[in-house]
Amino acid sequence: MRAWWLLLFCLLCAPAPAAVPEIPRFRLLGAGDGLPSTTIPALARDRAGHLWVATWDGLARYDGVGFKVWRHDPADPTSLPGNVVQALHIDAADRIWVGTESGGLSMMDVDRRGFRHYRKADHPGMGSDDVFAIASRGDDVWFGTFGGGLHRLAADARITRFAAATEGTDGLPSDNVLSLAFDAKGVLWIGTMGGLARYEGGQLRRLALPGGDGLIIYSVTADANTVWVGASDGVHRWSPEGGWMSPPWSPMFARPNALIAMTSDGQGEYWLASQGGLWRTEGDHAPAPVNYDTQSV
Repeated sequence: MRAWWLLLFCLLCAPAPAAVPEIPRFRLLGAGDGLPSTTIPALARDRAGHLWVATWDGLARYDGVGFKVWRHDPADPTSLPGNVVQALHIDAADRIWVGTESGGLSMMDVDRRGFRHYRKADHPGMGSDDVFAIASRGDDVWFGTFGGGLHRLAADARITRFAAATEGTDGLPSDNVLSLAFDAKGVLWIGTMGGLARYEGGQLRRLALPGGDGLIIYSVTADANTVWVGASDGVHRWSPEGGWMSPPWSPMFARPNALIAMTSDGQGEYWLASQGGLWRTEGDHAPAPVNYDTQSV
């Protein structure tokens, strides 16, 4: 993902009078505002309303006025283990969780004073230090790695690893985990480079998409009980009532324009972030690209 992810967040969070419809406007934030890098893999917002930005040159926090940046400091063991931040998540306790390139999983508590690290060298239960996705439910933090599978970090710091299975329908399709999301019922959906799986009732099972098995799953987005999946062959939607459905415009978002992230606009439409840019759904019509060069949509 690139800088337009930050444009999307600024648009969705812009205040507007409740009774007067307003044309959404983008606000462009970049290096001149203190953003350390315009390569942005993830965004999150904490309880205070601060925007946290994962970048390829550190972790940044935006307070509406300026950025504060956290980077790796070789002399400080509580600093980021690296500056390429690949994953970002804020849990229910308002703790900041990040994954850095080959740096394992790191957590900053609510005091925002430094990071505690979980690395393979100190936690043999970890399969890899390359963390690509993070999610949480209750006291458990789940993280997916590249090459090391899926992990559950319990409140007592014990780590349980779930590795790819070579046979049957149980286990991960691949040890390369790219996305994680909990739905409203607490089911964990896992996107991997070899297909989709979900963890429910203590059991991890593979799921076949309409396009078949073995697809790359770039994103999993839960909207209440509905789950949207961005795969290498397009976009698919699952609901408890109807099962799998692929919208007519699904092939628009096949690789190399795969769906990387999406969010509801709160009015029945969706914003879509793909490998090729930013889009917005328009009822039964195909999503339209957003022209943010003109600072409006």
